[in-house]
Amino acid sequence: MSAELEPGGDSPLDEGDIFASAVRDLRLLPFGTPSSSSSSSSSPSAFPSSASSELRETLCVRIRVLLALARQRVEYTPFHLVSGSILRGYTDATILSVVQFLIEDKEEWRDTVQLLDRAIIVAGAVGPRRLESYLASGTHHPPWPALMLWQSADYILAQTGRGRLVPVECGRAYDDCGWTQRLVEWEGFLRRTGWDVPADGLAEAEDSAPQYLAQTSLFRQFPGLESDMARPDYVWAETPEDYKPPPEVLVNAWIGRGGEVVSPAHTDPYYNCYAQVLGYKRVWLAPPDAAPHMYAYSGQGTSLAEEYMGNTSRVPLLRPALDGSFHAEQSRFPTFFEHVYPRAMEAVLGPGDMLVMPPGWWHAMRGEGTRPCWSVSFWF
Repeated sequence: MSAELEPGGDSPLDEGDIFASAVRDLRLLPFGTPSSSSSSSSSPSAFPSSASSELRETLCVRIRVLLALARQRVEYTPFHLVSGSILRGYTDATILSVVQFLIEDKEEWRDTVQLLDRAIIVAGAVGPRRLESYLASGTHHPPWPALMLWQSADYILAQTGRGRLVPVECGRAYDDCGWTQRLVEWEGFLRRTGWDVPADGLAEAEDSAPQYLAQTSLFRQFPGLESDMARPDYVWAETPEDYKPPPEVLVNAWIGRGGEVVSPAHTDPYYNCYAQVLGYKRVWLAPPDAAPHMYAYSGQGTSLAEEYMGNTSRVPLLRPALDGSFHAEQSRFPTFFEHVYPRAMEAVLGPGDMLVMPPGWWHAMRGEGTRPCWSVSFWF
């Protein structure tokens, strides 16, 4: 933690104390009451006195420090070590910043929307939302209005609002050199991916790299889209006794333009219901016992892929550049071609299709065509 955020450089500031004092300051501010010295004025002042002005400045400093502390703890700590209390602090600091923004009646609403989106993306929503179970009503296999509604950019933006941010992967595959991640404008992403969104007021893309919104809790950020789909019955299925499921059903969105992005062959730790909503997606599959011949990254080394992708194969499956020459890779991956390739499976999912994958199954994916490709996964 940097010294400028510590009082006297001795002990770190306590976020709880700063948050409590900021809330206290907010309660003391005489919002909407006219100044006694200008009671005849037709327009009330939110900060009428010098005392209120000083309090306002103190509040601004406290909120800035609180947000800086929260960001620093999140950004400079390995994410799997970040505690829930720190993430809640990040969210609380963001909410206070937005309250301050509303008090000052600033015109740059987009900054406020994007500040909230950063908190949702980085720290999660205020609390996990639980969809009302349709099983209680006895209705099974309910319709998915998303199959039609999500084709319309106007409908999507009416549910999500404008000026939002979303996290995307930039690059053709997450194990490619130069792959990165960034936050981009939601409207610009939709336009780039193939929806009919006007370019007016949208920022220019930083580069021409393919963008893929992958494994994102989009429906916590945009709850207005949740009612357009329903959880498959399979997510309530009984699983083996030695299986450790996630704490709740994890619902993620996967959105990109067909033909641009490939998900390398990899395994997941959970059962997965993978539903195709828009566009077409090619899926390559191999059973768990193929693992010794999949040439997975080692989980060690200096590159990002080597260090974090021990569940990912080096074999360049479904790469468009190799569609006609994939067998030329046999010299690099001989046991894959001998033991895995002959018994692997491949299929193309279309709108309304769903694939159920048990944990440990190897799968690679690629969007087909040139239109938007939107999938939803349910880990259970």
